Amino acid sequence: INYMAWSIMRISGSLVAGYSSAYTGVGFCFLVDIVTYFISAIVMCFLQGNFCVNERIAMPDPILDKRPSTIRHHISTLARTCLWPVASFCSLTFELIKYLYSCGFGMLVFLRTTGTIIWGWAGILNVAYTHVDGDEEATSQRLGIVMSFLGLGCLVGPIVANYWTDVNRVVTLQSVCIRAALPIMTLGWIGIVIVPGSFDAVCYFSALRAFGASILITNSQLLLQRLVDKH
Repeated sequence: INYMAWSIMRISGSLVAGYSSAYTGVGFCFLVDIVTYFISAIVMCFLQGNFCVNERIAMPDPILDKRPSTIRHHISTLARTCLWPVASFCSLTFELIKYLYSCGFGMLVFLRTTGTIIWGWAGILNVAYTHVDGDEEATSQRLGIVMSFLGLGCLVGPIVANYWTDVNRVVTLQSVCIRAALPIMTLGWIGIVIVPGSFDAVCYFSALRAFGASILITNSQLLLQRLVDKH
């Protein structure tokens, strides 16, 4: 449900942003973005619940330290406070590597990685493929249209893949990622490379690429959730 909501947002938001930036300018889009983030922050402040927080590695609190307040003590407290993020990061990274090595399914983590890394490269290429020399309005409109096609692919992909997967059978989740998602993503990229001059082809093959990527990201995440111990 969360992924479907994100995809619908991507379809409508990208299309509206593309035409809005074309007619009102990019500055107006940034203003709308700021306002919506501010509204989201306000909504998040009203969230309540007993969230599960890992208290095993809490940041040292100088207020709770009852030792005498000396210069040496202040220097020690400052050092521990500054070094805590680095030490925490190194500790968690080491535990992650050790867990991936011993869990038996560590390589499956890279299924999701292949689906998420690709978005960074694709974003740069989308700007290049939609650029129209000397016409910023048309460029904005084309970019909005391409992003909407990406959202459409992201929305349809998991729905179609759901007919061949079962969360209680993890092998189906892995199979749809490897046998369907990766080949579909590859076909989408091949199509974009073959006909880079056709804007319509870029839209259609971008949707196909997003179709495969959404299947990969969604099902690889479900796969890891099923395999990883809840605690």
